[in-house]
Amino acid sequence: MTDESQGSFFDPQRGSDSADGSDGQALARGVVAALKEHADAEQAVAMSAYMRERFEFFGISAAPRRAAVKHILSGMHLNWDFVHALWAYPQRECHYVAVDHLRRQKLTIADLEDLQQLVESQSWWDTVDHLAKCAGTALIPGSRGRGAEPNSLADAAAARALMLEWAVSENMWTRRTAILCQLSFGEKTDTELLREVLESNLGAEARFSSEFFITKAIGWALRDYSRDNPQWVHDFVNAHAPESDLALAKLSRKEALKHL
Repeated sequence: MTDESQGSFFDPQRGSDSADGSDGQALARGVVAALKEHADAEQAVAMSAYMRERFEFFGISAAPRRAAVKHILSGMHLNWDFVHALWAYPQRECHYVAVDHLRRQKLTIADLEDLQQLVESQSWWDTVDHLAKCAGTALIPGSRGRGAEPNSLADAAAARALMLEWAVSENMWTRRTAILCQLSFGEKTDTELLREVLESNLGAEARFSSEFFITKAIGWALRDYSRDNPQWVHDFVNAHAPESDLALAKLSRKEALKHL
């Protein structure tokens, strides 16, 4: 590794100028180098076991991980080359850094194809649930910050239409993303979108309708919205009683009513 290459991934200003992703690969290598300095083999075994041995780990918890790469992520514009480069590494912390980068951004419809690739690869709840919230930012028109073009009404509408497509995807994790994309929207929740997405995943004919990660997500989405609109959630639960064609699963119903 040359001194020149080190400068490319440890200079935050250079990172913030790389909106075209030209040095995303180098930035990703910088992340890996920074993470390796904090690797803990014993902790890595425990973290992998917690994730059912699905992923390798460096063995770094969230706070030190974020501190280790803060100088790289700080001020960086959206950089898909960087994100995909990190996603190619086997260590799960690399994927977490990619997600942390995306959580700092406001996406548009143009970004959702790339996001879907992440959702459908290296898939598990620990990344998908954050990616779902990232997808939700594309539903909101207006300023994107840092000099980026604003998210237009047309693009927001296109993102909404895409969430309806994702809600009936052949991929379970893509469906979960659509179900959870409006978490924490509160009063800004598009209730018709929420209704359509949830109902697309109810009933015997719906694929994955009895799958834990789908029934749990449905309950979570309803529970979250119940804080702002308990009556709407009550009405939805009652309309999807056990005897109805689009009945809520027991787990979904339990989660939906948890705070009511």
